[in-house]
Amino acid sequence: MAQHRESLSPESRRWRTGLLAACTAAAVGVFFVAFQGTPIMPWCSTTLGLGVDYAPQTAGVIVTSIDAGGPADRAHIRVGDTIDFRDIPFRERWRLRDAVKGYGGLADEHLRYVVHRGSRTYVIQLAPERIAPTWPSWIDWLGIGGGFWSLLFAAILAARRPDLLETRMLVLILLSVIGFNGLTGLYAPWPIFELVVHTLSSVLYLAPAAIFLTILASNFARPLSVTRRILSFVSVASAIGCMIESLAWYLLGFLLALPVFVVHSEGVASIVMLLGSLACAGAAAVASRGVQRARLFWVTLSVAPVWLYYTIVSLVGMMNVFYSPPALALEAAIFLMPVGLTYGILSRRIVDLGYVINRAAVFGAISLFIVCVFLLVEAALNAWATSISRTANIVVNVAVALALGLSMRFIHLRVESLVDRLFFRKRYDDELTLRRFAHEAAFISDPRELLERTVKVVEQRTHATSVKILLQDGGREYRSVGGNGAAQAVDEDDPAVLAIRSWHEPVDLHRYDTALTGERAFPMTARGRVLGILICGPKADGETYAPDESDALEAVAQGVGHSLEVLKPQYGTERAIGSDSAAILADMQADIRSILRELRTHPDSRSDRCSSPADQ
Repeated sequence: MAQHRESLSPESRRWRTGLLAACTAAAVGVFFVAFQGTPIMPWCSTTLGLGVDYAPQTAGVIVTSIDAGGPADRAHIRVGDTIDFRDIPFRERWRLRDAVKGYGGLADEHLRYVVHRGSRTYVIQLAPERIAPTWPSWIDWLGIGGGFWSLLFAAILAARRPDLLETRMLVLILLSVIGFNGLTGLYAPWPIFELVVHTLSSVLYLAPAAIFLTILASNFARPLSVTRRILSFVSVASAIGCMIESLAWYLLGFLLALPVFVVHSEGVASIVMLLGSLACAGAAAVASRGVQRARLFWVTLSVAPVWLYYTIVSLVGMMNVFYSPPALALEAAIFLMPVGLTYGILSRRIVDLGYVINRAAVFGAISLFIVCVFLLVEAALNAWATSISRTANIVVNVAVALALGLSMRFIHLRVESLVDRLFFRKRYDDELTLRRFAHEAAFISDPRELLERTVKVVEQRTHATSVKILLQDGGREYRSVGGNGAAQAVDEDDPAVLAIRSWHEPVDLHRYDTALTGERAFPMTARGRVLGILICGPKADGETYAPDESDALEAVAQGVGHSLEVLKPQYGTERAIGSDSAAILADMQADIRSILRELRTHPDSRSDRCSSPADQ
């Protein structure tokens, strides 16, 4: 369907664009990391055949396990051997870092290591070997589903309410926890590229989420008490400390090969950061009342499992206890986070349920279409694998990806139209009726009929509890001349009216200390002037106005405004609407009498005005 200018300020539009772009990039990264090493991307299925742990008090690693018959076993590496990073180039030490994640680098890549075994030193060469790709386990699928759910929810939230600080912080929390967490497992053929990505993801993972949660909590129940101020400062300061230590751990430990693996203060800072941000959210919930308390309660409850999981990991690492929390715990925590946030946001009706289902169906259908295309292409390439080279295979995949990327807007519009027609017929018909009336309004010749039909159509198609129209009375006020709400007279310098007159854009009346009563106000403009305001009250079902619905209402307001301008070429709006034809004719006759009276009183005034300067 056609898209119209939306009811957002320029700042909110920039936030929406940036957040949606970040959600898209995070989804691509999560997809790539989740399916590398699977039959979709089999080139990531390589191994060195050994497990390592970072050696204390030295810039290196200790071999902790050897795969029987693997590359490390054939190279005669033994458990307990130490590999000092200062003795090997950057590529080799970074591939050992990959070994911690179960990746070996490029197949048949020759790596040279200096191994210390007691008092002896050996120079050993390893060559990563390819292993059979496997699909993710059900535990992995749980985390993958939670990750995509989180990003989809974040995208919907960013598209729907980018004007609220609460939604911005929630989206940034999800991007930090899900997007950058996924990138920590990225494998690539280029070690330097991997170092940059892993460094950024480590710095921006979890610590910014704690800062955003603290900012979110600080926005409620203001002014902040002394205790909440101290908690906020401690949480933010410890988060910044964690980011600095993560940056040093990667750059100094791997790039410069300095002994930084013994630094344990990051564990203390992580614990303070995580528990401090949770305490900030809990204190804000206690200090809040009503709906605000419920919103903070669900936010805190949703992120708490992830926060507590990493608190336990940091505590165990700091105490050097041989314990690793089960993988199911993290995947379940990641899955439960969007579940709780979705329920909390929908129950508060920041985003209406129908709009969420609509966007989810659209994005799901687009994703399914793209995945099916790639699967069909891979199946065709596998069938012709004997006749094409690996280079040709890659070229075909890149060409398909480029074609889909360039066609994304076309695909999105077609899928959105199909979903609206099939599954959201009532919403689609209501929006279409509003847009048709916006066009038909220009052909209504009676001002009163125009206003009455506008109120009737808007009320029927939006299910608003009240609809009214305010028109400028020729002075400094806007007065209600139609609708089913209480009569109003609002000064043109009212905060909401001033925002409408300044920006000529719809406004959310809850954001202003205004005398206007209702949910949303839409300007009725013509020739750069705001002739009137269309005000819609809350919906009868308690839902909010969806973006496409707001766009249609804005089109109606603009269409009615242009029609009113045509119907009153030389009279004020209130005067033209409130008078019948006889009254208008009487006013014209009175003006003519006044002019004739002036000519009789000053018979030479006309000749004076008409004479030229030369005659005078």
